[in-house]
Amino acid sequence: MNYVQTLAYLFPNLNPPFDYSVGINESGEQYISAWNVEDPAQPTEETLTATSDKAAAHFEQLVLVGVVQSIMDAKAQSYHYDNLTTAVTYADEPAVPKFQQEGQAFRAWRSQVWATAYSILADVQAGSRTFPTVSEVPGLLPAFPLDPAA
Repeated sequence: MNYVQTLAYLFPNLNPPFDYSVGINESGEQYISAWNVEDPAQPTEETLTATSDKAAAHFEQLVLVGVVQSIMDAKAQSYHYDNLTTAVTYADEPAVPKFQQEGQAFRAWRSQVWATAYSILADVQAGSRTFPTVSEVPGLLPAFPLDPAA
C-alpha cells in the first residue's frame, strides 16, 4: 500500500508536508509521521488499507490519461497545431480542405485512442495485464491515420 497516494486520494485538499507527513520505519513499513490538522481526523490503518486499491486505481488512471493526452497533443503539434483540441476544431471547417481533413482525422483518432486507453486501464484493473510503462504506451495506441507509416 502506498500511503502517499492513499492520503492524497482521501484528502485531495490537504497539502503534504504541511498538513501531514509519511515516514518509513526500520522494517520498511509506511506510517503517518505527522498529522497537523484537526479536521479531517487522522485516518485509521483500517481506513487506509480499505482505500488503498481505489487510490491506486485512481492514480493509475490519472497517469495513463496524462500520458495519452500528451501523446495526442504532441502528434497535433507535429502537424503544426497548438494541441489536439485546436486540431479537432478544424474538422467542421470547410474553408481549407487540408485542415478539415486533418481535423477530421484527429477527431476520429482521438476516439480510437481513448477507447484503447480505457481498455488498457480496464485490463490493468482486472489484473489481466500490468500497467504499461510510459515508453510502452505509444506502441499500444492506434497509429495516426495521416502519418506516412500508418
